[in-house]
Amino acid sequence: MVLVLALGDLHIPLRTHDLPAKFKKLLVPGKIQQIVCTGNVCDRETWEYLRGVAPDVRSVRGEYDENPALPPSLVLQHGPLRIGLLHGHQVVPLGDTEALSAVARKMDVDVLISGGTHRFEAFEYGSRFFINPGSATGAFSPHWTPAPTPPTTAPANPSATTPEIGSTTEKTNGNGAGAGGKENEGDGEDQVPAPGGLSNSNASSVPGSPPTTTSADATTSPSVGSVSADPSSSTDPAAPSTTTAPTPAPEPISTYPPSPIPSFALLDIQGTVITLYVYQLVKGEVVVEKIHFRKPT
Repeated sequence: MVLVLALGDLHIPLRTHDLPAKFKKLLVPGKIQQIVCTGNVCDRETWEYLRGVAPDVRSVRGEYDENPALPPSLVLQHGPLRIGLLHGHQVVPLGDTEALSAVARKMDVDVLISGGTHRFEAFEYGSRFFINPGSATGAFSPHWTPAPTPPTTAPANPSATTPEIGSTTEKTNGNGAGAGGKENEGDGEDQVPAPGGLSNSNASSVPGSPPTTTSADATTSPSVGSVSADPSSSTDPAAPSTTTAPTPAPEPISTYPPSPIPSFALLDIQGTVITLYVYQLVKGEVVVEKIHFRKPT
């Protein structure tokens, strides 16, 4: 078993001052064998911190990294798996599945880890596994756009309680995770232990996607374009009556935040199988997803 931490797009200190404290509390020095970084670390202090977590730190160069020694891409061999590493700003359009697939074929890799979008993604496409760990600090990006969301519906049981802190929610879709194709196994939530390289004291079992925000009741909102009655005209029987058009329903509020969600990924590599643990900081709490990939034989 090999534990590989994947992270990137930190932008310290240009866009943020440090990694989230709850992330740093989870990272236990000496437990992770290797760190792969998609670039844009930007400062020496963060490099030294990462080397304290794992002695083997591999990185590619992001468009804001000033170290000319960093390569534009890397290929790492982990047993039968070839893992490619790329920042992602070289991919046009940025984060495009077909473009990433072409890069993976050119690099001849089974797994491609890339960044640039500041948004976590993990999916299987063309028998290859694609991972974007997102931004570990949730740093601003002018290219960041929220992922499309399906229409939300009211929960079946509004009185259901939140699972206990410390458990994690496992989401899989068979051999890999498709974009938007992850589903829960069974009717209940499976509790899985945190991987050996991390402490799970701060991990919450809230599902990986941010909680749904409901819009305010239209009946309590002020009527847009309504005309308030003039007291003097209300006593005049000759004054024409005024009517107002029905107030349109408010636009639904997006369930995604207006900025990137801090995230990183931990790969548990065993032969041709990768168990991917995704850590995201949602509303101040660390939530975890578990995704499986097996290299086709």
